[in-house]
Amino acid sequence: MKGQKHKTEVEKYIAQPSDIDISKVNPYLVMVESKEDHQQLWSYATNYWSIPVTVGYGRRI
Repeated sequence: MKGQKHKTEVEKYIAQPSDIDISKVNPYLVMVESKEDHQQLWSYATNYWSIPVTVGYGRRI
């Protein structure tokens, strides 16, 4: 899988469910540029999360 090659680089950003306090979540948008750390995180996450990814996902804001 494409995201697998980034696993060791992005694991530090992936929280375990037991570590998450939903009352402290403060989401914000980040512009993802290619060849940056955020792109590697996005690539990894889209291969392993349970939300289906479509071509238009994230571009409907």
